[in-house]
Amino acid sequence: MDFSGSVQDLDSGTATVKIVCERARLLHSLTSVTDPYASESQQTVQENWYKAMDHTVAETEVEIVDSAFSGALDIPDSTPVGTYHVTVYAHDGTSDSVGTASLKIGNSN
Repeated sequence: MDFSGSVQDLDSGTATVKIVCERARLLHSLTSVTDPYASESQQTVQENWYKAMDHTVAETEVEIVDSAFSGALDIPDSTPVGTYHVTVYAHDGTSDSVGTASLKIGNSN
């Protein structure tokens, strides 16, 4: 997916662009545990927590030149159909800016 954008009051710097899912949505399958309090389950519980907290589908960092940026993100084929958010965090070491937009990911049928 190609993207481009612009930033007011920021002539140069770096923009981190991400595609993320809703907070309540899972991108990864979790491993079942019989007793989450058992000591032998603790590593699996921790791994499940990291999977549940990972909402990032794709991410890249691009340079801002003359207040503009552009690039591309690879969206995995395994990404479930649905509405996602494109987020941008731009900064130059002194000032920063954020932005977001909705993105629909789906099959072309």
